[in-house]
Amino acid sequence: MPPHGSNHPGEQRAHLSVGGLPYLLALPAALSAASSSFPLLLFLHGAGESGSNPQELLAEGATGTPTSLAKAHAPHLEQFIVASPQTDRGWDGQPGELVVKLLDELLEDKRLKIDAHRVYLSGVSMGGAGVWSVASAHPARFAAIVPVCGYGNAERVASALAASPARHTPKIFVWHGANDVVVPVGASDEVVAALKARGRTDVRYER
Repeated sequence: MPPHGSNHPGEQRAHLSVGGLPYLLALPAALSAASSSFPLLLFLHGAGESGSNPQELLAEGATGTPTSLAKAHAPHLEQFIVASPQTDRGWDGQPGELVVKLLDELLEDKRLKIDAHRVYLSGVSMGGAGVWSVASAHPARFAAIVPVCGYGNAERVASALAASPARHTPKIFVWHGANDVVVPVGASDEVVAALKARGRTDVRYER
């Protein structure tokens, strides 16, 4: 896989992390000339994009990377560095830890000019479950998390991300379609309710 420095701004290129996790990397067009830092979005795909060829994340109808739709639907994403890893084993356990190792690897690459205080984690369906899992294990690593149509162990998530003045926890924005027939909306309802019971009344939830 090519090094990060060979990425041309505005395109998505496939890479392989030191830990063996394949991923796509999209860089802002302004990166090379910028004197300021950029936010990083880590985006976790759903079960349908599982595999070991990250180019599959760009397939028609794929939920693996948000930057392919950025110009039409989310132009602000062009101001982000976006890393979209791929797994063939789900995001729990070792794959989730590889996501954090990928984060460390990206932060260490000074050519990318990533602002370590603006690291965001999002994902859809299985990826949404991965967001809950990774953020619960490493709550201090992210400025905000956005699980979309996800699911998780409500009590474990709430305990890890409970409100506490003594430690950093990310802002939380949850999205789930009320008519989702793959992952019932009750999965997010349960996690959000548990978080609020633990004092996270700041959770934003759209359903």
